[in-house]
Amino acid sequence: MTKHTLYFRFLQLTSGLLLLALLLSSLPPILPTRAWPGDMAADWISDEIEDTRALAWADMDNDGDPDLAVGNWGQPLRVYRNDGGALTPVWSSVEISNTTSLAWGDYDGDGLPDLAVGNRGQPNRIYRNNGDDTFTPIWSSPETDPTTSVAWADWDDDGDLDLAVGNWAGPNHIYRNNGDGSFTLV
Repeated sequence: MTKHTLYFRFLQLTSGLLLLALLLSSLPPILPTRAWPGDMAADWISDEIEDTRALAWADMDNDGDPDLAVGNWGQPLRVYRNDGGALTPVWSSVEISNTTSLAWGDYDGDGLPDLAVGNRGQPNRIYRNNGDDTFTPIWSSPETDPTTSVAWADWDDDGDLDLAVGNWAGPNHIYRNNGDGSFTLV
C-alpha cells in the first residue's frame, strides 16, 4: 500500500467513527430496566462495612428459617441468625481470612450444619456448629492454596461428608472425613 492509500483508509475509518458517534449521541439515553414493578429496597443491610466475597444460607439453628454466613477478604467471617426475617449478627471468627467460598454441611452427623471455609493463600478451615450460635474451628488444611470453591459430599460412601476444594491455577483436593474431626488429603 502506498502512503496515500493508507491516509485515505485512515480518513474513511475516522469519518465512519465520527458518523457513528454523531448517530449515537442523537439517540435518547438508555435507562436501566427492571424486571419488577416499582422501586426495589433492601429489606436488610448489615451494620458492618466489609469486603464480602462469599455468602451461604443454611438453617444453622434448626428453627425453620435460613441463616446467613458471610465470608470476607481480610476480615473475620460472620454468621447472622434469621429470626423471622430479621438477621442478627451472632458470631464472628477470631481468624482474619481471605475467604472466597463457603459451604454448609453436617460433617459430624449431629443434625447441625457446620461451615467449610475456602481461603485464598491461607489454610482452608472447618468450623463445628456448637448449636448455641457459636462455632469452633476444628480443622485447618495443611496447604495454603489459592482456593476458589469448597463443597461437601459423601465422596467415599461411608456415611459422612467429605470436603472438595477447588483451587485457582493449581490442583484441586478432596479431604476424606476420618469421622473423628480430622480430614485426610486423598
